Amino acid sequence: HEFRVSASLFRQEGSSLFLVRLAEVEPGYPAGAKPRGELIHLMEHLPDAIVLTDGDGRIAEANAAFLDLAQLASVEQARAESLERW
Repeated sequence: HEFRVSASLFRQEGSSLFLVRLAEVEPGYPAGAKPRGELIHLMEHLPDAIVLTDGDGRIAEANAAFLDLAQLASVEQARAESLERW
């Protein structure tokens, strides 16, 4: 797979953080399909906030670190919401 990478720097609570976006050049998931498998398993175990979105920027999956950052109790509260909300 080929990916396009972009990054933005932002500050929160006195810390400098990066928002990194990886976008597949040719998306491998059909519209509306939820990504599964090893990628989901990997992102669940990363210490940094990770979010997978669809092409419109709506959240499909998010890990526990993102839920903590966004102060959400479950991924269902974020799913289908725009990432721009946070």
